Amino acid sequence: MSTSPESLLGLIKAGQVSMPPTALIFRLAVITTILGFFARIVYNIFLHPLRVVPGPWWYAATGLPRYRMYMSGDAHKILRDMHMEYGDVVRIGPNEVSFAGAHGWSDVFGQKRMPGTEANGGHAYVENPKETVFYNNISRPGSLLYMPQADHIMARKSLNAAFSTKAVSEQEPLIQSHIDRLVGLLHAAAEKSSKKSDGKEGKDDQDSNVVDMVQYTNWLFFDIIGELGFGEPFGSLVDGAEHAWVAMIAKGVKGGVTKVNLHRLLGTTLARLAIWLKMTREARDQLMWHHTMSDDKIKRRRVLGPGRADFVTPMLENEDFWTTKRMHASLTTFITAGAETSATAVSAALYFLSTTPAPAAGGQSPLEKLQAEVRGAFSSEAEINFAGVKNLPYLGAVLDEALRMHPPTVWGFGRQAKAGGTTVANGQFYLPEATVLTISYYAMFRNKRNFALPDTFAPERWLTGAGADKRFQNDQRDAFHPFSYGPRNCIGRYLAVADMRAVLARIVFNFDLATQPDSIRWAADQKTYAFWEKPPLMMGVTERADKA
Repeated sequence: MSTSPESLLGLIKAGQVSMPPTALIFRLAVITTILGFFARIVYNIFLHPLRVVPGPWWYAATGLPRYRMYMSGDAHKILRDMHMEYGDVVRIGPNEVSFAGAHGWSDVFGQKRMPGTEANGGHAYVENPKETVFYNNISRPGSLLYMPQADHIMARKSLNAAFSTKAVSEQEPLIQSHIDRLVGLLHAAAEKSSKKSDGKEGKDDQDSNVVDMVQYTNWLFFDIIGELGFGEPFGSLVDGAEHAWVAMIAKGVKGGVTKVNLHRLLGTTLARLAIWLKMTREARDQLMWHHTMSDDKIKRRRVLGPGRADFVTPMLENEDFWTTKRMHASLTTFITAGAETSATAVSAALYFLSTTPAPAAGGQSPLEKLQAEVRGAFSSEAEINFAGVKNLPYLGAVLDEALRMHPPTVWGFGRQAKAGGTTVANGQFYLPEATVLTISYYAMFRNKRNFALPDTFAPERWLTGAGADKRFQNDQRDAFHPFSYGPRNCIGRYLAVADMRAVLARIVFNFDLATQPDSIRWAADQKTYAFWEKPPLMMGVTERADKA
């Protein structure tokens, strides 16, 4: 017997079916919902404007596969595989497109000139706006990360001085003092190794020179960025422990990603209900404590006033623009993004350096090459400064290659197609207004169409001139933008690169390193939720052999 709404109503009218009105309404609602669901699937696959964009049909049909992909922690691998199969532009949701070709940077994050906009009070160059669902759930209102275009231009203009080469030079003594503490901890570990080799340590202390480099680099960079952003370090290097506020950040990022994916899957109302039901009282209290802690730190920094070589001085000098709301939201973003990403990059560099062997045909390993360059350039550790490390080509190549192999930002913060839609991939596709646009950094950087030997750690690919390696002469270097692209790229790029080069140089100058067996798959097995979930990176640390 047919159970369509029309036949059911006909039977009821004929008196052949007796059904209470509420049951009838419920059944009709269920049937209508099911029919609507399947109608939407048919529309998404066959009639939607994005139907011409290649990709798995089941990702186009509903948002569930996309939700499962991002919540699995393996989105970076899945996106890489999809891009290898379907191309550089792939539809990964009913209304979402991912990019893994060099053109994607300008397609997503670039600006296009719009004639006549100045006369209308707008801007000569129009960008794809921030994707509201994503930014509403991962940043506080007023953050530099989510400011409208006009506000962002003013904010960057006022902050540029704090991130200039001059400012970074002024910040160097403070930064080097924190690196001193890190190197001191590593010397202490190496000393235990020396005592063990002299037979002065017991059997139970055989691994005492093994340290967790993820932990140490997190301590370092959160202390550095904490002092530059809040006027005081978190004290992790001194205390030898992670600050509770820092621990909350990792949970907060993952929680924000969960909220984003629930909103995209269920819609705003149902997502908020699901989050409210799932969020425990303890989690709510922790979130409130996180905001209170950051606000208290910023209040203490404001008391110190302008004049310090940090991020806050230009804000205090432009208080008409930098309201309390904007300052608090943006500084919290600086701490999270600046410290987490730098710690990940340095950890990754140390991991790949210590696990990549010398070529089978002979020659030095990447670690041996870097040791030779750094130890040959400086006769003492005191000589290692920002200006000096800038002139070491292999050190720069190691850092670039670590950022390519293990990008701290795994998949990009989303945009949505501007009003009137946008064309991408050199005019190949038209994407209607509000289409979600994302870049998978990992898929972009591990794409064999962009880079030869994409899964091989080879700093030589970044060398030029006499040191250039012909194997990589066709690499698409314009696909490599680890600090994002366009006018909203990372404002702290110069500071981050200077910090990371100095840290790597000082570690390699002083120590020999060996990744422990239980960390050999450190990079391969990591999960990611916007940032990496980094397990411990256990490394044996010994004083450099030629000075031991």
